[in-house]
Amino acid sequence: PNVDTVGVDGVSDGPQKEADVSCLPVTEWTWREVARMIIIWDVLTDIGCSKSEASNIVKGYRSGGHPNSKEAKRWKKIEDSIIFMMYQQLNNHDSSQYRRRLVTTCMSTPSVPSAAPSDWYFYLHNIKSRSSSSLSFVKENVEKSLTALRNSDSEGKDGFISDLEKCLAALRQAGTCVSELYKAKEMAINILDRADEKQKVSALKVVTADQTSLTQEPERQKMGLLKLFQVSRDEYKMTDTAKEEYMAAALRLKEKLEMKDAIADDDDDDKSDDEEDGNTNSEEKASKDSAASNAQENGASTSDLKSDGKTESMSANGHPTVSAKEAEIPSEAAEGFPDGWVTRRLPRNNANDPRMDRYFYSPKLGLKFRSKDDAKRFLNKVEDANGDEAEAIIAFHGRKRGRPPAATPAAVAAAEYDFCADIASAPDLIRRCLVVVRTLCASASASPFIYPVDPQIYPAYYEAVMTPCSLYDVSMFLQEAGEKFSLNHDDPEIEDVVTETGRKIRIIVQNSIYVNSSNSIVNSAEEMSRIFERLFFDWILAPPSLRPALENLDDDRCIDPHESDVNNMVLLCDACEAKYNMQRLKPPIHEVPKGDWYCPRCITGRSWTTVDPRIGRKVKNGSFQGVVQSCKFIFAEGTKPSLSYCIKDSNSGRKEYWGLSDVDKLLIGDAVDSIQCLEALSESPGYGFGRDSGSGVSGELPLTFNPLIADNAAQAALSSSVFQSSISACVSLANPPEELRAEEWTTLLSLLVEKCASSESILEYAIEIEGKENSRQSAEMLSFWRSRGAKNIVPDVSDDDSVSSEDEANQDEAK
Repeated sequence: PNVDTVGVDGVSDGPQKEADVSCLPVTEWTWREVARMIIIWDVLTDIGCSKSEASNIVKGYRSGGHPNSKEAKRWKKIEDSIIFMMYQQLNNHDSSQYRRRLVTTCMSTPSVPSAAPSDWYFYLHNIKSRSSSSLSFVKENVEKSLTALRNSDSEGKDGFISDLEKCLAALRQAGTCVSELYKAKEMAINILDRADEKQKVSALKVVTADQTSLTQEPERQKMGLLKLFQVSRDEYKMTDTAKEEYMAAALRLKEKLEMKDAIADDDDDDKSDDEEDGNTNSEEKASKDSAASNAQENGASTSDLKSDGKTESMSANGHPTVSAKEAEIPSEAAEGFPDGWVTRRLPRNNANDPRMDRYFYSPKLGLKFRSKDDAKRFLNKVEDANGDEAEAIIAFHGRKRGRPPAATPAAVAAAEYDFCADIASAPDLIRRCLVVVRTLCASASASPFIYPVDPQIYPAYYEAVMTPCSLYDVSMFLQEAGEKFSLNHDDPEIEDVVTETGRKIRIIVQNSIYVNSSNSIVNSAEEMSRIFERLFFDWILAPPSLRPALENLDDDRCIDPHESDVNNMVLLCDACEAKYNMQRLKPPIHEVPKGDWYCPRCITGRSWTTVDPRIGRKVKNGSFQGVVQSCKFIFAEGTKPSLSYCIKDSNSGRKEYWGLSDVDKLLIGDAVDSIQCLEALSESPGYGFGRDSGSGVSGELPLTFNPLIADNAAQAALSSSVFQSSISACVSLANPPEELRAEEWTTLLSLLVEKCASSESILEYAIEIEGKENSRQSAEMLSFWRSRGAKNIVPDVSDDDSVSSEDEANQDEAK
């Protein structure tokens, strides 16, 4: 059918009709998905899952317990969110256009042959395919291969010609010696293997090279993912050792946190005792109140009046100042600052960390600054305020004089979880990652995942997962990276830190979903994942023009902050948990919607393929001028992920596929910002519904089947060739079938044959056929033995008997 008319009124040549908007089309991917589920289901039963568990894992279904329970309803809401988004999309947009985008009816053909008869290595394939070969057969094919290679224009053929001549000479000397024949045959197969590797490299260059002449879409776009799911024995041993060290560190951290809680409880008890005693001198109290009042009028610190020195001093405007305890620490004149500015080196909050941090202090109010840049910025505000530090600190924080704003959940989390505190000297990307972690710690859904899992209480967790992780571990990783790159903000390894941060937090979620049977914890993990993917993409990975400024990263505010947000109602998205001003939506919403509501970003989907600033721009290369239609991530074999852009010619409509550097070089008009963290972008699924992020890292394998997550899956991958072949087949099925090589088809078909052989239906049919055949053979044998028995009863008539009978007849006749 014509896909451009499917679903349009009056047209009936398609699987979807106007009244049925929820049916999903059968596409060219359907049979591959069915084959993938069959292979995964079979392997899951081999590693210990029951048939019902394997079916639920393959289908992505999870029971929420009793249908009326709170957690069951919560999970049902998560499962149905995609359907609700689809209906909301259909209601808000042109439904027929949306359905046309979904429906496709073309079916791919099987793979092309590995070699054509005109290729010189075609004859070497003949030799390799035969298990037993005669000398004449091998010799004939080597001669044909050598002749075809000499007549070809293959690049680098001289080396292969020399090897084939040696092989042919060995065959001529082999004679009748079988061992020499096998050696010559091995030489021919080795030549073929090297030729295949060269062909793969050539194909790889076509896929990843930035060539504007590439008119076909790059092939084997996701075969590079196979390497991600491979685990060697050495890697497994290293992971196992690291897991033991992690458990020991988790127990040490547990003791430290318990000691900290005990000290906090003692302080609370002492405070309660003091309040009960009520022995405070009234005159002394009045004196301190008066001093505090005078200090507040001058914008000075009030916490200096405390004798314990444990609480950080704060000015009346809410900015830290020098405390009495800090004032005892020797100071040095601040280099590059006016007279009176000093610096002090203070120990860190972590008693086990011997490092010191440098702080800057202003001369009048003793205002405290963590970084030199902040101190310089405040100094500019002091000059604008004619030396008045109280007015300058108000301008520095960008708010009016008055009572300090109430602490947000993120601020509370920053104070409580000091392990993810900001590092002012760190690169911007790392500071943004720290803000994301602090925001997650402040969310209710992340509370089970902040600290490492207790090895004493939950030992099964460490037995089940490959890489245990928590938000605390991610923060420590970022803190070390922030210190490491504090003096070099342009180091390319910073992007690797961002990539690793995304992987670690996804591992936290995946571990929790894989291990836990508690629906509440799994639901919390799902919710934290949705929040993280939104923050990670919008605050870190999005184009610089779309990212909020670092100082404006606050998830408690509207996703697009505006001064009118204070007076208007904010609506919370049921998918990504983002906040939206109802009056500033397009169109505005005047009443809170009934049921679930999903934001515009979630409905349209948000990933790099939807926000790349190159999409829609015009490019020109000689006589070719076109528009960038779309982009896609390519996971080629042996290389890092890359981007491929589809360019459509403005005149002929012809499509070409360009690399990233070519698009940037040939853009018409203003240049665009270079892409940061390309590898992290390729692994980010984005968020929302209906998107094609191009990410192939997640979703190819269920968690139970993933050797990077499940310990038993990793062991199976090391011990079972069938398990390894199953992983390879699942990744291969992510590519169009015509791009699969012969060995990949062989692996896939072998697995499906094994599955069919173990199928109950096929076994029943085989038993039925076998029974019918046995009955037929039994009837034939019965007939045979009956005829044999009759033969034993009736004597055989020989030729001699016949002659004697004739003689007797002649004698009688003569008589």
